[in-house]
Amino acid sequence: MDLLRAAVNLILAIGQIAATVYLFSSGFQSAQGPMPQAEPTPIEPAGYAFIIWAPIYIGCVIYALWLFSPEGMRDPVSHVIGWATVPVFAACVGWLFAAAWGPVIFTIPLIVVMFAGLASTLLTVTAGTAAMSWSKYLCVVVPLSLYCGWVSVALFANASEVLPSYGFNRFGLDVETWTLLMLGVAGLVAAYITWTTASPVYTGAVIWALIAISVGSFNRGPYPVVAAAALGLAVTLVLLMWVRLQRAS
Repeated sequence: MDLLRAAVNLILAIGQIAATVYLFSSGFQSAQGPMPQAEPTPIEPAGYAFIIWAPIYIGCVIYALWLFSPEGMRDPVSHVIGWATVPVFAACVGWLFAAAWGPVIFTIPLIVVMFAGLASTLLTVTAGTAAMSWSKYLCVVVPLSLYCGWVSVALFANASEVLPSYGFNRFGLDVETWTLLMLGVAGLVAAYITWTTASPVYTGAVIWALIAISVGSFNRGPYPVVAAAALGLAVTLVLLMWVRLQRAS
């Protein structure tokens, strides 16, 4: 079972990369056809920020390879999180094809699966006070933190873009107010995970996304209030992380 768990994770971790390369090399946007298009909103990060997927994908492969290592085979936590990350990687592959080929509404439950799996595994692996080896930290905590941090924000951006294409009217709120609400909820989620896991990498990934949202809001508006709110959340998370690390020291 240990080998099977590691093998499935590795196959799907590589599958994320293969699906991305295939879809973008075949024309990701043109593959969408006549399906309802996602509506651009101020919560969508600026394009440059999506480069974070490169280290995320590499980190997933490193994590899967760690599961093959002697440490990964005998680590009791890996027996729990090893199967929990399988649906995360599988959902990512599904998300890519749903975003490219549709229906894009399927991207919402798929990214929810990704977030739920990543958050639960990150909370599990960082729980307790036992000393952690550097290899486990670098191969497990860092990749999961980076992935979870980005998806913590992407979840709300994804839903905010897709749902209006299917008739959702944001409960009657204008796009700027709705975006501020989504940023607030995303900030609460990020604050909880930041405080619970004490992972600077997680917080850094969220801040990367928030800064990109601030930049992107000027490309789509401009929406200065959204930009200020995103930067304010980023500063708040920095301070929260600092206090959390001080308490842990």
